[in-house]
Amino acid sequence: MRRRWVRAFGARTHHPDARPPTVTRLLGHAGKALGVATADDLADYLRIPTPVTARLLPATRLVPVWGPGWATAWADPDALTGTLRPFREPVFLGPFDNLIWYRPRTLRLFGFTQVFEAYKPAARRRHGFYVCPLLADGRLIGRADLARRGDNLTVLQVGLEPHAGQDAAPHFVHACRTLAAATGHSHIELTGGATDPATVVALRNAFDGAL
Repeated sequence: MRRRWVRAFGARTHHPDARPPTVTRLLGHAGKALGVATADDLADYLRIPTPVTARLLPATRLVPVWGPGWATAWADPDALTGTLRPFREPVFLGPFDNLIWYRPRTLRLFGFTQVFEAYKPAARRRHGFYVCPLLADGRLIGRADLARRGDNLTVLQVGLEPHAGQDAAPHFVHACRTLAAATGHSHIELTGGATDPATVVALRNAFDGAL
């Protein structure tokens, strides 16, 4: 005899909104990790509804702050009084890095639009298949479509942001060398694809001077 299968759902006590003390503590941890964040940022970080986040925020240790271009945001007190960390060396971020995961926050913080285009038809991709943003001097200044070809780390396409600055090419080369060393590639190959000819020339000159 065939039995009828029934899907059972958990009781309401399993919903995050039903356990405010736990979620409140998690919001405090999220705020500490993000430093300064909107209710939407925090909700995305914890994967909970924004209305739940907004309702519980006053019960956390986070304090309301305001800034140009931001709606009301919340900050961890330590982020407002602590010493800024020195910038790290230029590095490529993976397309799923936490820093760029939530697109509205990435755009708000860096003026940078992050789109993962691997699932688009090739003809509709603007920046490439597996594109990694370039973080340098605390800014997102460019991106590269990277691939592995034998012993080569191959740069298939490059795009630099308008605000990238004069050091963008050396930063790009440094990040390539760091990534090649970390992934065991002995050579770096620049195929020539870029958003404009001037970028290609600047990068090739930077590679010639560094490699």
